[in-house]
Amino acid sequence: SIVGKFQVGETLTANPQPNASTAVTYKWLRDGKVISGALSSTYLIATTDFGKSISVSTVVNQTNFFPTTSTSSSSVVGFGALPSPTVTITGTAAMGNTLLVSTSNTSGSSASYQWLRDGQAISGATRTSYKLSAGDVNRDISIKVLFKKTAYTPVTSYATKLSVSPGYFNMTPTPNVTGQALVNKLLTATTGTWDSGVKLTYAWLRNSEVIPSASLKSYKLSLSDLGSTISFRVTATKPGYETVIRISAVSATVTK
Repeated sequence: SIVGKFQVGETLTANPQPNASTAVTYKWLRDGKVISGALSSTYLIATTDFGKSISVSTVVNQTNFFPTTSTSSSSVVGFGALPSPTVTITGTAAMGNTLLVSTSNTSGSSASYQWLRDGQAISGATRTSYKLSAGDVNRDISIKVLFKKTAYTPVTSYATKLSVSPGYFNMTPTPNVTGQALVNKLLTATTGTWDSGVKLTYAWLRNSEVIPSASLKSYKLSLSDLGSTISFRVTATKPGYETVIRISAVSATVTK
């Protein structure tokens, strides 16, 4: 008889086993033909055995008895079972960063990758790395990895990363206002140097309230501004990044 699972990668054990008074020789058979080199009481099922019938033939020798030869019944070898692989995502889940996936316990299987956004496949994201973009901000990023090996049942494993946070600008200068705070005089603002790709929008403020239609870098003071405090505000935006607002450090009180 044979003990064990008839699956690729499993080890089969043949009975009878030798004891103090008997000696046993073994021949393992594939579809009724002797498997070269398979002469022990155990047999590790190979990928080439998949779909084939495995049996074992034994010869038992005992003192004062004729040798006894017998052959077990046969069973067809099925798909092997891959161990559950481990999938891990490393990297900081923030706009512009790159996430990496690593796998372990894969038992020589091949892997294919699919990054997911909120559980849906991201088009073209099928490598071991993924660079986070504006469309990923405040979304959950995960990855699905399919492991395959000849004559083994495929296994799918997942790894999930927390919600992606927005990126942050490196350069966020405070704007500066120059000019005389006098009615009919022109005030001019400078914004400084910001990160590349940043969109800046402007607003002039009267007593911290937005002045309608005053959205350029320059502003001509009028009687409406007399006695008020004037300042300049910059709003910086970029897809996937945290919006930043900067207001000029020095405010001007308008006089005649």
